[in-house]
Amino acid sequence: MKALWLMFLIMTLPLLTPSVEAQIWPFRKKSSIRKATSNLEKRKQETSPETTFNPLQPMGAGSNYQRNDFIWSAASANTSYKHAGNLALSSPSRFGLSGDLELSSWMGLNYWVPNLFVKKNYLHKKWILSSLHGIYSATPGLSYVKNGQTNFLADSVSNAPLILSIKNQIILSRPFFDALDCKSGQPYLVLSGGIAVDVGFPFSDEQILIPDEHFISPRSQAYAGKGWLLTTNVQADWTMTSSIFGHAAIRILQNDFPRIAAIEQQTSAELFFNQHFSGSIGYLLSFGNLGSNMFQVLPFLDLSYYFGKKKERERTLFKRKMF
Repeated sequence: MKALWLMFLIMTLPLLTPSVEAQIWPFRKKSSIRKATSNLEKRKQETSPETTFNPLQPMGAGSNYQRNDFIWSAASANTSYKHAGNLALSSPSRFGLSGDLELSSWMGLNYWVPNLFVKKNYLHKKWILSSLHGIYSATPGLSYVKNGQTNFLADSVSNAPLILSIKNQIILSRPFFDALDCKSGQPYLVLSGGIAVDVGFPFSDEQILIPDEHFISPRSQAYAGKGWLLTTNVQADWTMTSSIFGHAAIRILQNDFPRIAAIEQQTSAELFFNQHFSGSIGYLLSFGNLGSNMFQVLPFLDLSYYFGKKKERERTLFKRKMF
């Protein structure tokens, strides 16, 4: 009888093993793996595809090289991406020659005052340092004044003189990053400051009568070749929404004009309709003992077309340049 019971136990033992193997030490590891797998699947379901730190990307999708440097205005020390830039009506048009060299020009003024500037970046870390150097000439605009076509630059000119003016500026910027935004590498706020010196060189002695007006006379000594202009400016650029950027600046202009100094304040908002086109609206405000008013307000309107792409590797964490 005992032999029969022993044979029965031996035959039924394999059937009982699966139900108790998770409680026996050699098989406990397998049960932990099942539990960990279950927790992982649960965490995946709770993770949203919209999470900043988990932008789920389809298999085979390429990297995004669309420009993301719109917060960096022309008044900042940053330069445009290589072979990227923008064309603008009322603000500087820019083109990146390399990662630290940029060409710019005020296209809206080229009819009266042809101009060309180059910005060179020297430091691109916590602080960004650049210098801007350029040349411009008011000779074409003064020729239009002489012929009675406009009085934009002067009241009258006896004969159109040849004048060349140069500009030298130092720009320092400090970007501020949002610790929660680790995806774009772009700051949410950029503060910039600069100091510039303009000097005009006349090549003749023609008489030029300059109007006593805001926005024109403070700059007249440099473009008319009669003296110098010192400009100190502070600029703030910030992200309002993903497609709207704010810009505000204060400028102090000093020269050897009889009125000595003027203060200008400019504020605008730039709205991007898509990745390439933007429109800006704002105002220009001038303070100073100029003309019949202590201050004058002008509307500011601008349209810009942006082109080019951001750099692939040079603008990433590995090269320590993320702008």
